[in-house]
Amino acid sequence: MANNPYEISFTGNPFSYTINGYDLGTSQKYSWVEGLANCPKCAAEVTSSRFYCKECGYGKDKKTKPVKVTGYEYVINDEYEHGKYFRVADKSLFETVIIEPYKKQMIVEALSLVENSDLIFNQWGFKDTIEKGTGVSLLFHGLPGTGKTLMAQAVADYLGKKLITITAAEVMDKYVGETEKKIAELFDKHKEDVILFDECDSLLGSRERARASWEVSQVNVLLNKLENHRGVTVFTTNHSTNLDKALDRRIAVKVRFEMPSQELRKQIWRRMFPKKAPLAADIDWDLLASYEITGGYVKNTVLRAARIAAFRKETEITFTVLKEALKQELMALMEYENVEQAATAAQETPEKEQLKLHQNR
Repeated sequence: MANNPYEISFTGNPFSYTINGYDLGTSQKYSWVEGLANCPKCAAEVTSSRFYCKECGYGKDKKTKPVKVTGYEYVINDEYEHGKYFRVADKSLFETVIIEPYKKQMIVEALSLVENSDLIFNQWGFKDTIEKGTGVSLLFHGLPGTGKTLMAQAVADYLGKKLITITAAEVMDKYVGETEKKIAELFDKHKEDVILFDECDSLLGSRERARASWEVSQVNVLLNKLENHRGVTVFTTNHSTNLDKALDRRIAVKVRFEMPSQELRKQIWRRMFPKKAPLAADIDWDLLASYEITGGYVKNTVLRAARIAAFRKETEITFTVLKEALKQELMALMEYENVEQAATAAQETPEKEQLKLHQNR
């Protein structure tokens, strides 16, 4: 690689890698150095480890974007000469998250504001008429285990950005004014990242129901910083009705993550098994999909079946093992929910009733 202007070095496990001496941090994506692509200029095959075409030299010029590699796109920042980082945009996770297609389309259209920022704000001149609210804020709400947090990670990967996950415990402080200070510092520090406020109702509860002045103050600061933030912010919650009403106009897209349909559940069951898994041929996917459970419980069941099969030294993960794992998962779920009901006197939801119907199938 002596003639390659994009010199790459790897150290440690996982790799900590640099390009032309610029530290890119740590990556868990080992496959990114193994892909192949075709040069957009001469169509010759190019390996991702070279970053440029040996046949025609495309990609050697630092002003030229490197060749796209299957599954990933290497993007040179406009200020590369000043030491800005490369970013890796990976859309594979976004494509594998199973939700209704129209909801994915809503998210992609919202992210277009980031991908086409120069076109919209500079070339079309919107920077002259719109000063605030130029970032992208997404609200993912709905049942637990339906993929809200997974989609947040997929959004970050889609844009080639780092996901910063924030919970109330990380910013809440017992001293007056410290919570607001931490929130402000958070937005200032992560302007280039995707910020995820997980279970955001803990930080963005309705000010109308606030019992203390500091609760109102922290919501005010968060909303103000969000208004001026030009990056991407994702909020997830199981209780969207508890959120402050002022958040509504600051959200570009609201996506409700519901109980997947039977067809989507079938896709989720199939997707959970990797190609290398020794899956038996007798799996009844339609029967598995008939159980109204979310993707989170499907994942738990699949892992439970895998460890049962491994413990018993089975050569395959059979349908019998899967049904046993599913029954154990449902029994564990019902036991937990019964304890919860006893503690909170909460009424059963239709989902819980459905689990009871299927428990002994």
